[in-house]
Amino acid sequence: MALLWLEAEGVGVPPALALPPLITAVLAVLVLDFSFYVAHVAMHKFSAFWRFHSVHHSDPAVDVSTTIRQHPGETVIRYTFMAVFAIALGAGPGAFAVYRLWSALSGLLEHANIRLPLWLDSLLSLVFTWPNMHKVHHSRDARYTDTNYGNLVSLWDRLFLTFTPSRRGTHIVYGLDGFDDPVTQTTAGLLALPFRDITPSGATAVTTRQLA
Repeated sequence: MALLWLEAEGVGVPPALALPPLITAVLAVLVLDFSFYVAHVAMHKFSAFWRFHSVHHSDPAVDVSTTIRQHPGETVIRYTFMAVFAIALGAGPGAFAVYRLWSALSGLLEHANIRLPLWLDSLLSLVFTWPNMHKVHHSRDARYTDTNYGNLVSLWDRLFLTFTPSRRGTHIVYGLDGFDDPVTQTTAGLLALPFRDITPSGATAVTTRQLA
């Protein structure tokens, strides 16, 4: 509704620059994708956000279902970042809809239990995110978990030096240490996860990131 109002009032960066519609749409999609990158990095760097994002990373078997394995609190965080960027830009509702649809389809693809030939995944990852590239991000190894944050394009990871090549995503052990017990892996356990500490066998609490 906010974007519809801004468009009707001619408010925002694209109207001010009088950009062609196609350029305006591409700019909006890129800015929205950057907002995802910023939100994603923030959820790894700030313990209050990580509590919610850890639900997604605690999946020991990454597949299509991992895409929607997100705590409602994470959804609020993501959409808050997205709203700030979209409203500040004055993104058009049409461009926003295109981004959300593309983002949903991309999320299903990059978490899918499939592997492209390594040469093809590496080639496509020069511009976009693909399964091997994103699966690196779900590694238990901290060296890889804090890389490959991108959603649609790999540009932001390359620009901010958080990119790890796709070839590292061929032999990944998924999940988080200390989060594998059956009680935690239930729906109720995952919903409660951000609000309690996980300390099995001396493991650190949720608030203290082992993967920093």
